Amino acid sequence: LGLYLVAEAMNKQFLKQHFKSANGNLYEAYLGDIDGRLEQDSGDDTSMSDVRRLYAACSIADPAERWGEVNQALGVDRFLSFVAMEMLTSHWDGYAIHTNNYRIYRDPSTDKFVFITHGIDWAFKRTNVLIQPPMKSIVGRAVLSTPEGQKLYKERVGTLFTNFYMVPVITERMERALKKIRTGDLPADDVARIERRAGLLQKRIQLRAENVANQAVLRRQPCHGALCLFWGHLCQRAREVHGLHTKGG
Repeated sequence: LGLYLVAEAMNKQFLKQHFKSANGNLYEAYLGDIDGRLEQDSGDDTSMSDVRRLYAACSIADPAERWGEVNQALGVDRFLSFVAMEMLTSHWDGYAIHTNNYRIYRDPSTDKFVFITHGIDWAFKRTNVLIQPPMKSIVGRAVLSTPEGQKLYKERVGTLFTNFYMVPVITERMERALKKIRTGDLPADDVARIERRAGLLQKRIQLRAENVANQAVLRRQPCHGALCLFWGHLCQRAREVHGLHTKGG
């Protein structure tokens, strides 16, 4: 039959695996933000009042007031991880950069929205994407245009890059998968094509790590105080953990 890839569906079973309750509202977006048309995939309440509540919180002009209200409607901690991973993997066709390929789920146990990434086939295609997301998306702008959100985002990027973006670990996992494919009864041309694409992806993963580390060096130069220490620590950890050669240090 050949080689097939099964994508996990975002349905009730998925929600039960990742949340305490699967009875909340799940929305799907395509090339649009939360103020546009969202397709409701799950949940009994079809009024979309929960989405309007999130949008209203994000629309508050005063940063301090907005930060407080957004934290009532959005799981900010998980959102920061969501955005940081989109940027670390240069997922340019996701929510943070392109307001595309995402789901939002209102978790009944917290009464807050959680963003779920989707359609990551374009990840790592552009390895030079800035680690700082553009102020394009409604929720991203609402969170990251506050001092608290910006500070927490930088800390989250550093934590995820240091502890989870482990280039040797990622490439080793890919090699284990390739080993299984090589032992399968596939045509030689198909195996060779998979090998080439896997090699290209491994190279892009490495290049992205180097690019993020170099951005840390560039940001370190003009900064002062705690922020400078943060970027300096990230750069140093990139050398230690990833074995990267960064510019300027």
